[in-house]
Amino acid sequence: MSVKTISGIVLVSKNPKALATFYKNVFGLTFTRESHGKLPTHYFTKIEGTRFIIHSPKGHPNLVPRQGSISLSFAVDSIDEISAKLKALKVEKLLERTESFGKRIEFRDLDGNAVNAVELST
Repeated sequence: MSVKTISGIVLVSKNPKALATFYKNVFGLTFTRESHGKLPTHYFTKIEGTRFIIHSPKGHPNLVPRQGSISLSFAVDSIDEISAKLKALKVEKLLERTESFGKRIEFRDLDGNAVNAVELST
């Protein structure tokens, strides 16, 4: 047996709508609001086939939203564009530097999760 891919990443947030809006404003992600089965309304998008989902704690009672529980990295076309969006949104950059693999900015989302934007070198 081998893993084929990561099919989804779920963030649990006390305010899923606001967090989805944050990721839309920073990365241009388009989220769809959905509700199915007994799950409360949540937000999802697909990035290269991987579902990125934001739920409330009611949707995943075994997951507890807390700062520092995850770090996400997004490959982007332009680190300068992301930097400008962060500045406009008044989001503090925790780190900005060039690594062996490319340029990287680290910051926190509305829930305190560590987020990296990486412009990979070719």
